[in-house]
Amino acid sequence: MNQILVTEKKNHSSNTNMKDIVLFFAIALIIFGLIVAGIGIYKFIKNRPKSGEIAKINKPEATINQDGDNIVIVAKYDEGIAKIVYNWDDGDINDINIGGKTYIEKAIELPNESVGVLNLQVIGVDGSILELSNEITVGDKSKPNIDWTVTTVISAVATDDEGLAYLSYKWNDEEEIIVNPDENDNKQIKTEITIKRGRNELTVKAVDIAGNVQTKSRVFQGINEPQISMIRYGDKIEVSVSHDMGLKKIIYTINGENYTYDETSEDYNATQDIVTKTFSIKPGRNNITVKAYSNEDSEKTQEAIATYNP
Repeated sequence: MNQILVTEKKNHSSNTNMKDIVLFFAIALIIFGLIVAGIGIYKFIKNRPKSGEIAKINKPEATINQDGDNIVIVAKYDEGIAKIVYNWDDGDINDINIGGKTYIEKAIELPNESVGVLNLQVIGVDGSILELSNEITVGDKSKPNIDWTVTTVISAVATDDEGLAYLSYKWNDEEEIIVNPDENDNKQIKTEITIKRGRNELTVKAVDIAGNVQTKSRVFQGINEPQISMIRYGDKIEVSVSHDMGLKKIIYTINGENYTYDETSEDYNATQDIVTKTFSIKPGRNNITVKAYSNEDSEKTQEAIATYNP
């Protein structure tokens, strides 16, 4: 009886040990699985891009675009840009110091040549270099030339080597007056402009066939010259001087002898717009000079020869 009890107790202990071993391996497998799964999740999370994160640029990048009369260079580099170096064709090299900025937009003026090759280097602060070359079609960029001379009128001249579309001028804010080129010569336009009375601003504009525009402006004090006429009657010469603002002074020189009309004269009238004087002349050749000054400070000199044969 005692022997049977002992045998049953040993079998129970053996079964218990087996269960423990199975449980141990089951738990170990679960833990191992969790570890493997954890490592996988960690790698996934580590390698996943963060929200809003921008990939770094590992070398300089740049674009070249034409904008009217300029070339716009856009360059970027996460490590920072030290400088931009460029030249047209084989011309002088130009340096633009960027100072370590990571993004830059820079406009440079186009050359005057019809075609140019832009050679560009973007140099990073770490010595990285990007090189670009672009051929740019420029066309005519030179502006027309305007010149004028001023006498009693304004003689304006516009010139352009490639050809002019038109010339225009206006006083103050008045409507433009258009002058077109001659159909046989469009490289020069000439016109005469009457000076307006008083203080007025003149603007002259020249436009060439490529659309380039040149303007020139100036304020003019418009005045009229006195008008002088001479008529001989026998041994007499009649001299008439007129001006709508009145006459300040007149000097008559007859064969070297002077006669003056001014405020010291008995018949002087500052508001009188015409003054007529008659002088005697000698037989033969007579040299006559009349110099007149108006009240608006314009003046005129006129010379004449009167021959009297009695």
